[in-house]
Formats: sequence, structure tokens, C-alpha cells
Amino acid sequence: MKENETLAEVFTKFMDLINQMKSHGEEISNRTIVEKVLISLPETFDPKVAITKETRDISELGVQELMASLKSYEQKLARHFEKSIESAFQSKLIVANAEYVSTALATSQAIWLRIILDNVGEKPESATELYYDNKSAIVMAKNPVYHNMIRHIALKHHFIWEAIDG
Repeated sequence: MKENETLAEVFTKFMDLINQMKSHGEEISNRTIVEKVLISLPETFDPKVAITKETRDISELGVQELMASLKSYEQKLARHFEKSIESAFQSKLIVANAEYVSTALATSQAIWLRIILDNVGEKPESATELYYDNKSAIVMAKNPVYHNMIRHIALKHHFIWEAIDG
């Protein structure tokens, strides 16, 4: 089974091969088919294979029953994979939001420092440069379009849009 193949695709190919072998007069027992299916599964199915071998009598296990069990396990793996991808995106979003807020706070402090310098007679001649490296925070700061990813950030942090242009 290849990484990008589904269990249904592999099972279809497997059954076609078995039907061809039977059409040429070869006798294949149900047990042999089940064993071949279990052997051909990738490592992600190892826990399911081990449980099946330990708890079931392979000689009495039907191919359709095995495939139904494996398909439900494949669906469970897919749900787990989707959740892990979603949590990875969620953590990246949390980091981007924190970077955006910290950039806004740094901008606020830079503005206050410029005001203090101006009050003591030392007006800065050039713009104050801030360096930050989070690409998501940079995009959020430079683009004043309402983003779904920043709708929950307090409005007080969005003044950075004007500070970048001004």
C-alpha cells in the first residue's frame, strides 16, 4: 500500500489480482487472503493488525469483515490527522497573533519615546525602524483589510496600520 492510496483502492486492486489468480485455476483460501491483506498494510495499521491477530481467529475471519474493520480504523486515523493539522494551524495562529500584539506594543513605545525626545528638544530626524520577523504579523500589520484571523484582537492594537504609513 502506497502512502497516498486509500484502503478501498488497495482492496480493489487486491481483489482483482485474487480473481485473476482464481480464473487461472489457483485455489486461494480465505485465510491466505486475510494474511496477505494484513501483511501488505503500512506501518500505520500495525496496531490494528496486531490486535486482529491476537483477538481473532484468522481462519474464520472473512475478507469483507476484515476490510470493514480496517476501513473504520483508516477513518479514525484520518480524523486524528485532521485534528493534528488543525491544532498545528491553531498554534501558528496563536503565535502570529502574539507577535502582532507585541509589534503593536513596540510601535506604541517607539511613538512615546519619540514624543519624549521631542519634548526635551531632541526631535528625531528620521523614522524609527522596528524589526520583527514573523511573516504573518508583518502581513497583518501592513494590510489594513479585515482578516478573520485577527478579528478577536483588541482594536487598540490596530493603530499600527496608521503608524506604518505615517
